[in-house]
Amino acid sequence: MGRDLARLHQVFHAFRTALRLVVNFGRLECLERMRRESGGAPVADVALFTVTAKKMRQEPGYVEGQAALARRARTEQAGLEVVPMVAVWAGDGVPLPNPGWVGGAVEALRGAGAFSGLLFYPWTRPCWAEQAIKDVFPEFFRELRPQAGAHQVVGHLLALLSPSLPLEAAFVAAAGLLALSSR
Repeated sequence: MGRDLARLHQVFHAFRTALRLVVNFGRLECLERMRRESGGAPVADVALFTVTAKKMRQEPGYVEGQAALARRARTEQAGLEVVPMVAVWAGDGVPLPNPGWVGGAVEALRGAGAFSGLLFYPWTRPCWAEQAIKDVFPEFFRELRPQAGAHQVVGHLLALLSPSLPLEAAFVAAAGLLALSSR
């Protein structure tokens, strides 16, 4: 799988050198495995991973572990951006995270100093969710706005991005190519 993703990365860059391949790995351990399988060849330009209340509850040190993996990956691949995606949705027995948890997650991620930006997902409510960010914004994120920096809605994501992270990107997920987004 890592070789296939590296080949996809190569094809995208051959098509358009400025195109940034964005892949949601779920966890950065998956990025590490894919890079190993590819022989160290790049498999993404932007590596996303998910941050959920459940992961943080069940795995103390989750953010610190992901930050260590992000630092290592960025050392091995110049220009790699690593962006956490904070889950803010309710449905299928999963409650909407409270604002305190979201604020704590944001502070932990920022405090790690290893990431290029921050995404909240999903923006709009997918069929499998009872609530999403759009249902609780702006009240829910009022306390985060002063620290948000640059933010944009990109598809189903609310992005808090560093100025160095361009939005021209190809988004890839388990279901395949999802969208091509550009400024």
